[in-house]
Amino acid sequence: MHKTDDSTTLVSSDTGSDIPPSDLEARYVAKDLFSIMFTCHNYSHPWRSLLAHSVVLSQPVLAILAACYKEAVMLDCLCVWLLVSMDEVSVAKVAKANDMTTVQWHKWDLGDFSQILDIIVEKGYLSMLVKGFQIFDKDCSLFAFVQFLEAFLVGHDTEKCKKCLKEFYDALLLLSADLSSVQQSGVWQSSEGREAFWYKCHEVFQLHQTSSDFAAQFFKDHAESSSMCVKEKELLLGLAHHWLAKDLMHVQREELQKLEQQIWLCRIQIEVYNAETPSPEDEVMTTNSKEMFKLPLNKKIKPEFGHLGNKELLLEEIYTISKETVPILTALKEKQALDRLIGAQLEAHCISQALSLAKQFKHYNENLAVVMTCLQLAQGRLNTDELDTTMNELLIKGKGRRKSSPWAGTMSRSASFASLSSAQTEYLSRDAEDLVNTMETLSENCKLGKKCCYRIINCFSIGQILNRSYVDIVNQNCFDVLKDVLTSDHMHRFQLAKTYIASSGATDQELAGFLSDAITHSLSVFTGHQDGDMPCQSRDLIFSPMDKKEDFANLLSLCDNPAVLGYRLADTAAYLASSFPEDPNKVLAMEVELLVRSHQCHTLCCNMEGIASILRTCRVRSIKLASVEEYPLLVRMLTGVGRYSEMTYIIDIIIKAQRFELLFIKGKKDDKLKVALLDYLKKYYPDDKDIFTMMALKFNMYREIAELLQSDAKRFLKELKEQFKNMEANPDLQEKLQRILNLFSDAADSYVKEGCLRHAESCVKKARLIALQIHLLSTRTKVINLSQREVVFFVATHPKFYEALIVCEAYGKHVEWSSAVYNNVVVDGDLHYLEDFRMHQEISTTFIMQHNVCGWVPLHHLSVIPE
Repeated sequence: MHKTDDSTTLVSSDTGSDIPPSDLEARYVAKDLFSIMFTCHNYSHPWRSLLAHSVVLSQPVLAILAACYKEAVMLDCLCVWLLVSMDEVSVAKVAKANDMTTVQWHKWDLGDFSQILDIIVEKGYLSMLVKGFQIFDKDCSLFAFVQFLEAFLVGHDTEKCKKCLKEFYDALLLLSADLSSVQQSGVWQSSEGREAFWYKCHEVFQLHQTSSDFAAQFFKDHAESSSMCVKEKELLLGLAHHWLAKDLMHVQREELQKLEQQIWLCRIQIEVYNAETPSPEDEVMTTNSKEMFKLPLNKKIKPEFGHLGNKELLLEEIYTISKETVPILTALKEKQALDRLIGAQLEAHCISQALSLAKQFKHYNENLAVVMTCLQLAQGRLNTDELDTTMNELLIKGKGRRKSSPWAGTMSRSASFASLSSAQTEYLSRDAEDLVNTMETLSENCKLGKKCCYRIINCFSIGQILNRSYVDIVNQNCFDVLKDVLTSDHMHRFQLAKTYIASSGATDQELAGFLSDAITHSLSVFTGHQDGDMPCQSRDLIFSPMDKKEDFANLLSLCDNPAVLGYRLADTAAYLASSFPEDPNKVLAMEVELLVRSHQCHTLCCNMEGIASILRTCRVRSIKLASVEEYPLLVRMLTGVGRYSEMTYIIDIIIKAQRFELLFIKGKKDDKLKVALLDYLKKYYPDDKDIFTMMALKFNMYREIAELLQSDAKRFLKELKEQFKNMEANPDLQEKLQRILNLFSDAADSYVKEGCLRHAESCVKKARLIALQIHLLSTRTKVINLSQREVVFFVATHPKFYEALIVCEAYGKHVEWSSAVYNNVVVDGDLHYLEDFRMHQEISTTFIMQHNVCGWVPLHHLSVIPE
């Protein structure tokens, strides 16, 4: 967690930022080991959190546990262990001597370790120092010297002193011995083996804090060897430059520049060679050499000539080289190689390095010239009518074939530019628009370095939109600029922000840290978990939880990998859960919102691992929410995550607490929740008519409930076909039939309330059929689950017309009633059947003649209707 001037932001310890998290407070930190371990494991780098807990609790054992992690830095663990083992006065002295802003989250270096050593020797804590090396780095060559100090100053053991000094001397000689032994081995025949060795030397120099002059001279001497290939020479000179650059106060700038030029000459030769010769497959390094040096072969150390960031877009010295300048390099292949190297620097946004390289060799590069022209135009040092001949030619050539840039639609003088405030701020001025168009046209002529031009154009345009100068935008922190864009009222602020992020080269981790802080701050304002001096107006927030869901989706669109942000938000939620017990309600509300937003991040990129992690956390936190009766927050968690089938346990909790109305209130605006509740009730409360009725009234979901009831009735009816072959009366069968009857009746009622009369009529006919079956159980007559032939046979032979009619209508079959009339009236002479039939259907002459029933039926019983 770290606290800025205007907000409280909660992030994990591995923020990727230079700003350390805020110190832990002992009163809020768990004291038992298991709770500490669980808390630390909520962070992406648990070992750093363990070190912070070790400091705040004064427990050295936690530093030892931190060292057990594979990614832990042993120097940090050793320093914290030593510091916590000392007295408070010594701790304060170390912090003051190293100007530490925080001890808990400090990233330790050899300078800090040196200060600790001074105090240890001064206080006589040498035995503790020896124990520390035994625990954390007993293979270090310095360990023998530490043992010597203990034996000399504490134990006064002369023999041990001699032994330790010899071991220390042998360790120092080992490096020299390594070089000769490696040169005589097969490893030296591999370029990768030699490269690994030089990196090993570099690491040893760092480990033992070798002086910069000695290390630099070591690499320079070996670089001058006649047997050294150009590539290896470039590596050694680069290492030498790295060491000299660490001590700028005692190194002449001319010496660095000379070394720098030598490195670039090597790279030019390599570039020429690569262009002429197909690249051979890399040599495979032997297993022995890998085990010997234990160093990744892809690790590179490049001379730190320049630095990235917005400072590259604001050069104090604008140096231009004309085509007429006489270059140092004369060979065409070398010039082309230099062009490619300058282009590579521009592609990496190292404008100052590209300019320095061109100056060193007095070389004109068209890509660099375009970039420098754009810089001068954006900084106001040059007007569009002051361009040199070359740039004017490029403008004329580019206007006829100009392509749309990434800012087309957002960087033009059109209606797409919305006002930045209620005062209706004007769009780009005509001069600013012309300048942007000029820079875009010139950038299209850049084969390499086009991204630099886009960054310049982007910063200039954002400055115009925010009524700020280009210089102000470039000098401001990138994320502060991004915040200003996102909090503006510009209708295209998310598109502008995304373009700015793409051009600035922010990593996923950096962007996730910024967005996590901003979202956390916004949610803290929304939930009330905030300090009194924090802004509460929506214009101060890049994300308002009260606004529509699309705003958060737009915010996520800024991330190439939303999962990174999702994990950061989940880490913040975990931190809250363990760090703020004094204000549980607001903290729980904040935690729920963070989990919901984290789930949205993982869902957007289909990160199933992240989704599963959030679901597990939600299940655990639901127990806490239920224990403090925060049922509205449970509903928020359920509906916010929206995975109803995996979170039925929340519905269980709410129903058991008799707070089902909370779900009804929320479900009025959430169709998915309505369906989920229906499925839940169908599975766990199938016979609870009251809860179905209440749900129908609350949601007006009569059709859905009717369909559910009808489906259940049909399913139960089908089950009877297998369970009861014969319709023999028994209580079990009668109970099941009565249940099916009730389901069809309730379904019919719900359909009527929804206005679905045809469906209601179908359910009524089915209900009548079931009622008839119950009535006929005593006669073992079967009327349910009949086939088409059985339906026809039943209608033709059954002696009661209205019962046959119920069966006919229930199955929706078209039946020829003539056979039924003939069998029951003509054959059996049942005139009551005839009377019932006439009440349902009029008998025509045709009907009588077709079935030859005229001579059999007395005329006074017929009322023939002429056709």
